[in-house]
Amino acid sequence: MEPGRTRRRIAATAACAAIAATALFAPGAVPTAAADACSAHGNTLPEDLSVEQAQSAIRCLINKERGSNLGKDGRLENAAQYHSRYMRNHTCFSHHCSGEKDLLGRLKKFNYIIGGLSFWMYGENLAWGLSNDGTPRNIVQGWMRSPGHRANILNGRFRDLGVGFVHGTPNNPDAPGGIYTTDFGVRRG
Repeated sequence: MEPGRTRRRIAATAACAAIAATALFAPGAVPTAAADACSAHGNTLPEDLSVEQAQSAIRCLINKERGSNLGKDGRLENAAQYHSRYMRNHTCFSHHCSGEKDLLGRLKKFNYIIGGLSFWMYGENLAWGLSNDGTPRNIVQGWMRSPGHRANILNGRFRDLGVGFVHGTPNNPDAPGGIYTTDFGVRRG
């Protein structure tokens, strides 16, 4: 992506077994609302967030949109954090960057998808934003304005959530921005 064309990029994918669909969306600036009881860090600039603060804010805001809670899953969180870091370190913004496993491969690598499961389903949302465009609240609001991202967030079958966050942008690791990955899933033995 060329710098200056847009300040935020968002991508989503959902999959059931081995079926995957991808949607891309690049909205303009999303106005912020006053901080609410849901998240003390929803309006915090990405350059001022710790990884834990960003993860907590995104999880809280997604659960608020759903009206129900997705459980934090450490395996999904590790996969999401790995992918956010990989995108930043390899100047890539995609669900599958060159040299890394695709989403299903990452979920297998981090033991979310394992042998013996009778059912599994997963989805992934990606976003990055500079400064105000990269606050957790604006990232989630952008996802909610995109049909593919919104579908992942509101999918009532998903039970688990992992959030990844790193400072920077896919084309500049030192930029005052943030890169976000959310991995959604459900699985049964």
